[in-house]
Amino acid sequence: MAFVSSTRSFHFTSISISALRCNFSSSFPHTRKPTSSISENEPSYPTTTSKLKESLRLTVKDRASLKKFLKERCKSSGQGDINLITPNEALCIFDYMLRMHPSPPPVSSFNILFGCLAKNKHYDTVLSLFKRLNSAGLFPDIYTHSILINCFCKMGRVSHGFVVLGRILRSCFTPNAVTFTSLIKGLCAESRIMEAAALFTKHRVFACEPDVFTYNTLINGLCRTGHTIVALNLFEEMANGNGEFGVVCKPNTVTYNTIIDGLCKEGFVDKAKELFLKMKDENINPDVVTYTSVIRGFCYANDWNEAKRLFIEMMDQGVQPDVVTFSVIMDELCKNGKMDKAKPAKVSVHTTVKN
Repeated sequence: MAFVSSTRSFHFTSISISALRCNFSSSFPHTRKPTSSISENEPSYPTTTSKLKESLRLTVKDRASLKKFLKERCKSSGQGDINLITPNEALCIFDYMLRMHPSPPPVSSFNILFGCLAKNKHYDTVLSLFKRLNSAGLFPDIYTHSILINCFCKMGRVSHGFVVLGRILRSCFTPNAVTFTSLIKGLCAESRIMEAAALFTKHRVFACEPDVFTYNTLINGLCRTGHTIVALNLFEEMANGNGEFGVVCKPNTVTYNTIIDGLCKEGFVDKAKELFLKMKDENINPDVVTYTSVIRGFCYANDWNEAKRLFIEMMDQGVQPDVVTFSVIMDELCKNGKMDKAKPAKVSVHTTVKN
């Protein structure tokens, strides 16, 4: 399918309000107070936390040593994994922090703990500890609130996330890109793309600029809900800096992968290939996701020769195909009656494709 930009071109900022017919007020659903099923009782710790309490007593003497302890316990492994802190361990650490003398540490230390718990998907524990933080007379900052919003959105409770946004504004804090990204992602997860698009346009109202994660989140949501052309417009504004925000950030691999995959699924394979080539011109190396999306697109378009050429290029560039790539190739071979060439389990797909 050919991509005709002249008949379907528009600015994202206008489509989000006009064509999608959405206003910002609809992004604030019924602002009832969040409910919680968490017990009000003080937690009790099993014997497995006794070593942790002893470690805290021996190593954490002041705020500096506490910060070092938290960063060590919550640091990434380098492969995107976060050291696991169980809810019981978090409760133990939290209580120790509250009892520190002469006063509890600043809220930034609690944010480290909350952030670690959120990354490990212990959302209920974060909500429980946040409630106790307030009860202890410690005031959360914008980062604490942003973590809380992220938890609500990950739990499918976006409306509660907007309640927290209201608290942020009443507390005279300024929402940041992380705040907006969490809410936009939550709205997209609920297929509330109109509200997500409207919220995106309100960054400037709060003197905040979207970052690459914000753009990627909305572009992905638009593509998932069949608004790929709107996503492309947003992508081009991002890449060319001709949108409302100017040049804020440039597309990265994830951005290109998302829009290329969306275009291929909509049948705009030629436009996807154009972006694929532009990606390489920008010195952004295509990865296995990029190649697989474009290969699938050409398979859908019944252009086996181009799909085959891209697969060979992929291998020559040292990009190793994954199970999805193999599935796309094998499906195409089956569909076109070429399985006699495959000789599965004996001959590599690379050899099969070259033949």
